[in-house]
Amino acid sequence: MKEPDYTVEIDAGPPGLVGPLDEGHLHIRLALEPEPNQTWIEIFNNLPAGVEFWPDIEHPHAAGSGIDGQVRDDLLERYVAHIRERAAATNRNYNAEVAPQLKAAAEKQQAEFEKQEQRLADLQRRLEGL
Repeated sequence: MKEPDYTVEIDAGPPGLVGPLDEGHLHIRLALEPEPNQTWIEIFNNLPAGVEFWPDIEHPHAAGSGIDGQVRDDLLERYVAHIRERAAATNRNYNAEVAPQLKAAAEKQQAEFEKQEQRLADLQRRLEGL
């Protein structure tokens, strides 16, 4: 039986134009595939370790199955690259910190289940001997 994998590899897809905001600013959206869980989204939105803070940009916001961002026209390529870098850093952070915790919790739950199963089997054998 294959051991479950708790790591993720969430990709930010091609950017799409949602619409103009005002003169010189755009609203864009990148789809996330597969759709991440809430923990991944929180890591992304709180600037994962290893990603530089850029004071001259509006921080992108992940929710559900996508990332929304507002960007100046002249920073579009740099902004999309930043979103992709941030998604990759979120994957690394999640896989280094969250995935091992999920695996440990699942292993603990499995061990408790097996212990209970063994207890019940032992009790059944004792009952059969009476």
